Amino acid sequence: MANLNVKTQFRAKHGTEKIRESDFQVEVEINGQLTGDFVDSIDYVNILDRLSAVIDSLRESYLDDIVGRGTIENVACLLMFRLQDISPFKITVRKNDTVEASVFHDEANWINYTPLLYFKLGSSKMVRRLYLDALVDFNKVLEFNPHLHEVINCRGRAYKHLRKFDLALEDHSRVIELNPQFGEAYRNRGNDHYYLGNFELMMSDFDRAIKLMPFSALAFNNRGFALQHFSRYQEAIRDHSKAIELDQSYAEAYSDRSKALRALGKNDLARSDEEQAKKLAPLQNRFNSEWKKITWPSLKEDGLKFLVPPD
Repeated sequence: MANLNVKTQFRAKHGTEKIRESDFQVEVEINGQLTGDFVDSIDYVNILDRLSAVIDSLRESYLDDIVGRGTIENVACLLMFRLQDISPFKITVRKNDTVEASVFHDEANWINYTPLLYFKLGSSKMVRRLYLDALVDFNKVLEFNPHLHEVINCRGRAYKHLRKFDLALEDHSRVIELNPQFGEAYRNRGNDHYYLGNFELMMSDFDRAIKLMPFSALAFNNRGFALQHFSRYQEAIRDHSKAIELDQSYAEAYSDRSKALRALGKNDLARSDEEQAKKLAPLQNRFNSEWKKITWPSLKEDGLKFLVPPD
């Protein structure tokens, strides 16, 4: 038995809010019987050629368009998947010679990697407001397994951003059928009902979302906004205040509470909330706001479990 270690590196762009370049160092470890220039009948030269070809496809690229998020774990997983034909034992990726992530071939079911990758790609595109492209990726995942409620929920959000509220409502209702305990689906469906003018249904969905997610600042703030529609400003202020208690950096909650305060003539308090919202706004940009609403599965933890096809 012999260990064969092959090292290389590449430079690529990554990042969502701020695009940056980093150097990535890659180490591929292959275990097997060594005979001449062969490891388990795999030609050493062929190993170098395969690794070079895969690395060249990443060199000077924008990693978020290839792996979903340009993390070292995601890069290591992609390399392991693309190098299946040379059976690596372990792949380690370092960024700028500091942080590192290692992936072992035996720690995941690589058959499921493709749909997981499409889910990550779609989620990344949601954050970048590429909603039509995200729909394509989510649909590819659902071709693999049409019952994945996390993916249907994200697709519904894409439809909402595209102002296709009837399709968003259909997706979020389907999620609730598949998993009645999935609070985010009620919150999202409540928003769909709001845009479609189904205001009574909107309130019951927000109530249910809060019951299932009592620590969700988003759910409380959504219900507070809905209460303002019915001129129930004091109740709205309580919900917005609860959202702020749960997430003190939630700029939108301060902004929404200020509107309810103004409606009650509490202008000094409203001004204070408006100033705080303005101060916090840079922390709650469009990227950070969408990050909070997306589940990012880890390959090594639960990334492949939710992609298992139904029996």
